[in-house]
Amino acid sequence: ISLALAWKYIGGKQQFFQSCCIFGGQAGVKASDNVIYIRQLLMTITFMVLYFILPILAGYNKPLMATKVMGNITFGYVLAFLEIIMGWVMAAIYINKAKTFDRLAEEAKG
Repeated sequence: ISLALAWKYIGGKQQFFQSCCIFGGQAGVKASDNVIYIRQLLMTITFMVLYFILPILAGYNKPLMATKVMGNITFGYVLAFLEIIMGWVMAAIYINKAKTFDRLAEEAKG
């Protein structure tokens, strides 16, 4: 943790203040931004691949989708259910990250 020094306008007057930077300075912020972008890209690619697998398999590999997994439950139903679960998990991850960023933004405002 490092301290970033900056000027801030409060009530029409310019005042000096310190704010805490969790990434360890500007270089740390840029490095963490790259990691965040890579994670976002991987999450997007994973979602898109898993999302489009269902209609592609339903259209081109009907015997696989009709394979019974347990009782009368087919692989297609299992895959569709897993897509719903994946959507909820990704939404939960997004919400948790957004809460973290919102808290950091509020702390930066002072």
